[in-house]
Amino acid sequence: MVGVVTRYRDYENRLLNELMRLLADRDPADPLGRSKFFDDFRLERISFEGTYPDARLVVLFRRPEQSDCIYGAKSLNVWAPQDPQDDWWPLDVKEQRDTVRDVADMIRVRMDSEVWPSEAEPAPPCNPDETGVTWVDWRVASH
Repeated sequence: MVGVVTRYRDYENRLLNELMRLLADRDPADPLGRSKFFDDFRLERISFEGTYPDARLVVLFRRPEQSDCIYGAKSLNVWAPQDPQDDWWPLDVKEQRDTVRDVADMIRVRMDSEVWPSEAEPAPPCNPDETGVTWVDWRVASH
């Protein structure tokens, strides 16, 4: 069991590193690189809460005009099937279906449409919990 957990933890670390690389290399001036979520917010941190077999991707971000408020969103369990129409949960630690880079790119795209789906949507009131985060829903959509 230790070997299995280590393999999943290694995959999670590789995925986070690739996702951070993709986000750091993004060029907002490039029309193909535009993002309604990432252009309006400053990403603070991406991490996993928990680990295999129950882990969620956690994204912390700020709106520049509300720099004192940290927002957060958590995905569903990345290691469990969610919706039969959703072809990328659970993640594929063996990379038979998708490479880590493919998955990181898909997460980047889906965060853009699922964490804050409308750039016109007003920010919820800053109402932090005991951790200092104002949580918003990660709206899962079938793709």
